Amino acid sequence: MFTRDARLPIDQLMELEETEGLEPSSWITRHQKELRDVHQRAAERLAKEAEARKQTYDRHNRTKPSPIEVGHRVLVRDRTIRGRNRIQDQWSTRVHKVVEQLNSGAYVIEQADGHGSTKVVNRAELQMCPPSVLQKTPGRARRQRVPMEPQQTDSSDDDSHP
Repeated sequence: MFTRDARLPIDQLMELEETEGLEPSSWITRHQKELRDVHQRAAERLAKEAEARKQTYDRHNRTKPSPIEVGHRVLVRDRTIRGRNRIQDQWSTRVHKVVEQLNSGAYVIEQADGHGSTKVVNRAELQMCPPSVLQKTPGRARRQRVPMEPQQTDSSDDDSHP
């Protein structure tokens, strides 16, 4: 207004000088220099703030899942549950055994009792089997049927033996 450019607070921060009365070529050169300077200061500030965010991020305690080795007992995520089931268990009650670890971070598993086929599962779908489940497993094993002794038949009914 009144044939004068407005002087903004950012101009004072960047310590810009008045540009009145300069030739266009010198103004362009000076303007490019100022823009490079501003860009460099912004990049330095962003790098400084990024480093501060990284330090904050690194301070948090993040635990990686423990590695699973061949022979470990695991539970598999139950993907059959659908809908709103917030309180239901996410893990299958069937215990599986790791048969092989693949290079891609996947595991080949089979049921712990050895029945059934093997399948390939990602690490995110597995959980180490808690000791409480492992202790319950032998107690819940099927009862072995004790064969009953064959019933004695009366020898008087059998005529083939003297």
